[in-house]
Formats: sequence, structure tokens, C-alpha cells
Amino acid sequence: ILEDAYSIIPKKDRPRIHLETGRHLVEHLSPAEIESNLFNIVEHLNRGLVLVRQKNETDKIRDLNLKAAQKALNSSAYKNAGYYFAQARELMPKESWDKDYQGTLAFYSQWAEAEYMSSNFKEAETLFQLILDHAQTLLDKSLIYQMILVYFENQKRFREAVDLSVTILNELSIDFPHPR
Repeated sequence: ILEDAYSIIPKKDRPRIHLETGRHLVEHLSPAEIESNLFNIVEHLNRGLVLVRQKNETDKIRDLNLKAAQKALNSSAYKNAGYYFAQARELMPKESWDKDYQGTLAFYSQWAEAEYMSSNFKEAETLFQLILDHAQTLLDKSLIYQMILVYFENQKRFREAVDLSVTILNELSIDFPHPR
């Protein structure tokens, strides 16, 4: 019945209806109710996102997508987590690495984990490299290095795992001969 009712709504009106529904839910539900209906609310807001013009609202939708991504990640719903992380990324400011380095590092690290765990290896590798390109310290790189090493091992890419291990040791100023 719901699908039939939805099908009679003109396609041009659907984003507006989704946005209005999402806004209404956010405004009228308690924080606990928002949490328990988070995926449904975020889906409505995302479907109406093309109509959002105010930065404070896009920031709120970004934050809700991030909460949904983390909730999905913690529930081992990795593919869904990747979707919500990608949605949140579309709403992040371009200068996020400069303005909120730690938050951005955590964001991309969690997203990379979600993509890796959902077997979306190409996207995971892209995110690994993006994080390494922006990481400011070896400690910041260490979590990603750990994920990459496990990834290489699971992919039976042992040569690359050894090469990366030697690179890490060199970054730690540990002289280790490269096995050939």
C-alpha cells in the first residue's frame, strides 16, 4: 500500500516531501526517538538534500549521516556505514583537514574501515592513501598502516606487506635491511 501511495506522488515532488518528513521528525522527536529512528530520518533528509540551501541545515544533515555511519559501523553493517560516510563527506567543508584535523582523521579512518570490511577494497585503498597523504604524525598513520597490513595479508599480497613494514620501520628510524 505504501509503495502504491508513493508511486502516485509526482517524481518532482518527492525530494520536497522527503525533506519535509525528515525535518518534521527531527523537530518533533526526542533525542532518544531520533536515535532509534536515525536511519529512516537520515534517508528522508538525504533524499531531499538537493533542496537544502542553508549551511546550518546541511551541517546538521552531515552530522546525522555521520551518526548513522557510526551506528551502522558499530552494528557491523559495513556497506550501509560506507553509504552514510559517503553522504557525510559530500557535506563536509573542503578545508576539513585544516579546520578539524582530528575529527577528519577519525572520520576517514572509520570510513576506510567500513569500506575494507564490506570488501570494497578499491575505495578502501583510496581512503587509506588519502589518510596517509594528510596524516601529520607517525602515530596518526599507525592505525592506517595496521589496517593496510591486515588488508595486504588477507589479499595474499605478502610482498607489499613486507615492503610497507620496512617503510614503517624506516619511518621509526629503525634500520632494517629490505629482504629481496
